[in-house]
Amino acid sequence: MTNPPLNLDELGLVTARSLLKGEVAASPSLSPQLNSISSQSDESESDSSDDTLRSIRWSAMGLLARREHAYRELRQKLLKRYPDDSTLVDVVLDQLQAENLQSDARFAEAYVAMRKRKGFGPQRIIQELRDKGVNGELANAEVFGEQNDWAEAAFASWSRKFTRAAQGNTQRDLKEKAKQLRFLQYRGFSQDDYQHFI
Repeated sequence: MTNPPLNLDELGLVTARSLLKGEVAASPSLSPQLNSISSQSDESESDSSDDTLRSIRWSAMGLLARREHAYRELRQKLLKRYPDDSTLVDVVLDQLQAENLQSDARFAEAYVAMRKRKGFGPQRIIQELRDKGVNGELANAEVFGEQNDWAEAAFASWSRKFTRAAQGNTQRDLKEKAKQLRFLQYRGFSQDDYQHFI
């Protein structure tokens, strides 16, 4: 006598999953049907994994198309979208890095230029780069490269904020000078950067 086909509705979905995972012993007559379902399930998981990888890659490429991202920064953004797929996120990021589509060096170069234009100094920029996951050596090399004149940047930042002082108002009192020093320090400039004009 042959067994009727396995009816998942009758067996119950929970029991079927348990059987597939090996949590419940199946009778010998059910084994061929369970193996068939199991192989279909494996193929379905593989297809799902491939779809998720593609989706993560498209998301990453979309973020990188808008601007450069540090590896850690990009990983954090992707994990917000795909919280259950951290392994796949790492696979995608490693591929992007190997293809030079994601680069911490390129990110650091663009970030330093952008923050410098906004009037921030080297100490602050280095700290921000480290917070975004760029290693200290790379951050220092980019910030203190020959292309960056931080004394000039400090003067530009100061003169934008304190225009009257920059135009030759020599009657600044100590309180005003202290305010200007605090401003430049907060912006991330060192005394070497601003001692020639304050």
